[in-house]
Amino acid sequence: MHEISLNNIQLQDFELFLAVAEHGSFTRAGEKLFVTQSWVSKRMNLLESELGLQLFIRSRNHMSLTPAGEYLRGRLLFAQNYLRESIQEANRIQTGISGAIRIGILEWATNGLLLPLQEFVKNNPQISVDIHCQQFQEMRQHLRQGNTDLILTLEYDNISFLKTEISSTRLCPAQMMAYMNREHPLAKKDSISVRDLRSEEMLLLYDHSSSGYNEFVNRLFRQEKIRPLVSQYAASGRAHLVNLIFGRGILIASNFFLGDEYQDQIRAVPIDGVQTYITAVWKQDNANPVIPMLLQVLMSQGDGKVSR
Repeated sequence: MHEISLNNIQLQDFELFLAVAEHGSFTRAGEKLFVTQSWVSKRMNLLESELGLQLFIRSRNHMSLTPAGEYLRGRLLFAQNYLRESIQEANRIQTGISGAIRIGILEWATNGLLLPLQEFVKNNPQISVDIHCQQFQEMRQHLRQGNTDLILTLEYDNISFLKTEISSTRLCPAQMMAYMNREHPLAKKDSISVRDLRSEEMLLLYDHSSSGYNEFVNRLFRQEKIRPLVSQYAASGRAHLVNLIFGRGILIASNFFLGDEYQDQIRAVPIDGVQTYITAVWKQDNANPVIPMLLQVLMSQGDGKVSR
């Protein structure tokens, strides 16, 4: 077996080899890397000699790879990608952008942010991301106790916090919908107004679950100088699913509430001119460096603005 020596080989020689393999020409490879054709030829001859391999099949107008050359090319491309990823990881370590983040997601309102969250997890393997689906009350409690770094919730629930204890930013708008049994007369409409709900039995949440939600709904009705007729209360929107399926009332919730679930039984009708925002909320004294990294990804999905 040929004794391999790398003493006379430079890292650039492998880059030259990959360029020749890509372009099939010493001349075009040299143009890409801003060196002369004669230099490329000299270094490739040296590479073949030092490795004891014939890497190219040379013809007058084209260069092609031998089977050994094809194998080496594949392994070098893998090594090139690995080297690039290793340098990026070393960069992250040096700048301190690593660690962990704990996220609470409102279980029935933030489905629209799952894809950017998956992207963040995939692109940042050095960061431990712990995600839990929670109800309003649970999220607020965990954030206050420091068990969660960041929560993704609906803006109307933020009234439960003191302004001095949190920072928040809007991530994306959420159209508010009226969810009802598909046989309900209003389910045949393309959209409805709040006044269309004046005689309908409404499904609300317990105040301790989200006083912000109830205030949001009540304000919509007050603006129309009417009062909602409350049928039942529950701890969360999903706790009203049976009521919706059996036609026991109408629930106001965001367009992210059910996604594609229960379409054969429940219809979501847009409410004209009524929307809220999905927001990210964190404690002002939380200095976790991962928070601004994650916010940058999430805010790219909309026109988020930070508020304090």
